[in-house]
Amino acid sequence: MHDPFIEHPVLGAKSEEQIANYLRLIGAEDEIPVRSRTSATGQAFGFFDFGSAVWRCTNHHFGFIEPKNGPDRNRPITPAGTVEPDHSLKGSRIKVTLDKLRVAKYPGKGDHSILFDFFGRNQLNGTTEDLHFNATYRVPDGDSAGINGYPIFVGLTVAGDGVAFRCSTVNVASAIDKGLAAIFDNDVFKQGLKLTTEVQPALAPFVSMAQGVTKSILSRSENVRVQEFSLGLDFAPSATSAKLREGSYVVVQAPEEAWSWSDWSYDIQSNRVFGGADMSAPPYNYIIFSISRAA
Repeated sequence: MHDPFIEHPVLGAKSEEQIANYLRLIGAEDEIPVRSRTSATGQAFGFFDFGSAVWRCTNHHFGFIEPKNGPDRNRPITPAGTVEPDHSLKGSRIKVTLDKLRVAKYPGKGDHSILFDFFGRNQLNGTTEDLHFNATYRVPDGDSAGINGYPIFVGLTVAGDGVAFRCSTVNVASAIDKGLAAIFDNDVFKQGLKLTTEVQPALAPFVSMAQGVTKSILSRSENVRVQEFSLGLDFAPSATSAKLREGSYVVVQAPEEAWSWSDWSYDIQSNRVFGGADMSAPPYNYIIFSISRAA
C-alpha cells in the first residue's frame, strides 16, 4: 500500500539534528534530548536521553478487544494476530469508527492540534476506490480527544483477502495551517465516508482534495507526522498477521521490548486502556478504532 506522504517521515525517524531543529522551531527547546544540545562553540555534549518523548518511537503494537456484552467492566486485550478471523465478513460491508485518540506526549506544549488521516481501499466488482478520512482534534498531553464511535468509513466492502488500512497523525504547529486543517471540522467530513455498493466517481475528487490538504500542511516545516502505521486484517491461518473480525483494535505507539498486551486491559466505563492495580494509563500514545457490520 503506497504511502502518499512518504517524503514526510514521522518525527521519530528523523536524525537527532532534524529533531532538535524541529523542537526549536516550535518553541520546545527544553524537549531536545541532552546529546543534541550544544555548547557555545557548537560542540555536542551529554548523553542521549529520550525521557518522556514517547513520540520518538516508530514501532506500533496491535491489540484486539472482543465486542461481547456482559457485566464485566474490564475486558482483556489480546494480540490482533491471535484472534480467530470471521470468514463470514468476506464480501460484506462494514462500518469503521474512531473510538479513542489518546495523547500521552506529543512534541511541544499546551493543546496539540492533531490532524488525523485514515486511509482505506474499497473493492467493488474488480475495481478499487482509494479512501481518505481526515479530522482535526485539539488534545493536551495526558488526555484524549472527545470522541467515541466517530464514523470513518460506512459501508466499506471487505475483499476476499480482507482489508488494509494506513493511519497517520500530524502535529500541526503552524498557525496558518491550523486554520487550513479546520476544513476537516466541516459537517461533511464529520459524517465519515458513506459508501455504496457501486463505484462513486464523485468520491475521487473529494478524497484527492483531502489528501492534497494534508500534503500541503506537511510541506511546512512546523508540521510533522508523529504516528504512522499500516495494518492489514485478513483471514489467513498465519500466526503473525492480524485477523479481521468485529470488535475494537487498539494501536499503541511503543518500543517492541516495552509492551506486552497481557499487562493491559480495557475499561468499558471510562473507555480507556489501563494496567496494574491502580488502573494507571499507559505512558504511550494510542488509538482505538472499531469494526462492525454496516446496517
